[in-house]
Amino acid sequence: MDASPPNPDLSPETAWLPYRPGAENPWDAIRAGHLLRRAGCGPSWRDIRRALSDGPGKTVDRLLRGDAGTEDLNREIDGYEAQGPNARPIDELRGWWLRRMIETPHPLLERMTLFFHGWFGVSNARVAMPRVTLDHVRMLRTHALGDFGALLAAAFRDPAALITAGGEENFKAKPNEHLAGVLLSRFTVGDGAYTEADGRDVARAFTGLFVRGGQLRDVAREHDPGPKTILGQSGAWSGGDFARIAAGHPATARRVARALYRHFVADDADPADAVIEPLARAFASDHHTGNLVGTILRSNIFFSRVAYRRRVKCPVELAVGLCRAFEKTVPTLPLGRALAELGQDLYHPPTIKGWAGGASWINHITMASRIRLTRDLFRGESPLDPGGILARYHTEDPRPPADRLANLLLQDDLPESLRALPPPSDPTEAAVAIASLPEYQMA
Repeated sequence: MDASPPNPDLSPETAWLPYRPGAENPWDAIRAGHLLRRAGCGPSWRDIRRALSDGPGKTVDRLLRGDAGTEDLNREIDGYEAQGPNARPIDELRGWWLRRMIETPHPLLERMTLFFHGWFGVSNARVAMPRVTLDHVRMLRTHALGDFGALLAAAFRDPAALITAGGEENFKAKPNEHLAGVLLSRFTVGDGAYTEADGRDVARAFTGLFVRGGQLRDVAREHDPGPKTILGQSGAWSGGDFARIAAGHPATARRVARALYRHFVADDADPADAVIEPLARAFASDHHTGNLVGTILRSNIFFSRVAYRRRVKCPVELAVGLCRAFEKTVPTLPLGRALAELGQDLYHPPTIKGWAGGASWINHITMASRIRLTRDLFRGESPLDPGGILARYHTEDPRPPADRLANLLLQDDLPESLRALPPPSDPTEAAVAIASLPEYQMA
């Protein structure tokens, strides 16, 4: 797996078939690390050893399911986030979410919660009620690897999502066509896949819903019960019916499949329609996000040169991945502030479109800030401890600290030009140097 051109024999028919290890494409530390980075943020040595022992199929199953202890950790952090009937200040909630990402036995669930955080683009700057914004993220977590129709149904009755979409008021006499436009263009089928008439009838379907004081109010007398035609289906539809119709629409399936391709496979180029179509057809039939993610993570294309190091790590991935690799939770309040300065402020996506991602994360200014963040993680308060990790694992390995840490962070997959450089002998300096490499910025 390298950065050479895509496999010429990888057709749309074979791209999504399950990867089978072989002599030319073995199940090794490089591929295990690739899977664990994409499905979480960054693997520890323990994670890689377990994946190598289990094999790719069993590892993907476990990543989708999560390990024992997930519910206990989530329940514990749910309690810390709450403060009586309200929630803690938003910067504290940001810190608790980062702690959850670092410590969770189910990293793929947190990754998908973050994915949908960007999909709906809910920001507390607009909502201005931490408890309401927190409840929105908890709702995302509940549905992130489940039925997409259930997620849409919950989102379309979620006060934070409605506020973000401009849907606080939906009178029968004046249906909210702005809300309908956002639900159609941004959250479901996308531009070009619906008509003005669809927009008018979606607006009518949501009449009677109001957000007051951060709470949903369903006022029956304000709902328009008349017949409506939405995306080719006719009936006396409500908002819940629209969620069901939109979840099963081919245009929604294509948008979600394309977004998850960019999230898990490669974000540096748009895939051809023919590549996306098999994923979209499967998703349109069951609209189950976990099944779609599982298909991607098991696939030939995921374990090919098409995918390897073809995604830029977002700031959260960079920091959380280092913490998980070195098996330590750093103080997450200052970490949250540092990530906000890098452009990824949890609970505050910049627009309703979320974060642009991809190459937008990297320029000469942000690269310098990423290196500074890396140094702070190894040199700051309660720092990560490369020496301690080396003492715990691979103690029989005679190689210098830099080589052993390259095995952890990059699974030894370094360009020959870098292998020739004299490595730092101090474990902390070696870790900083490796984590600052361009290769480490890629997932």
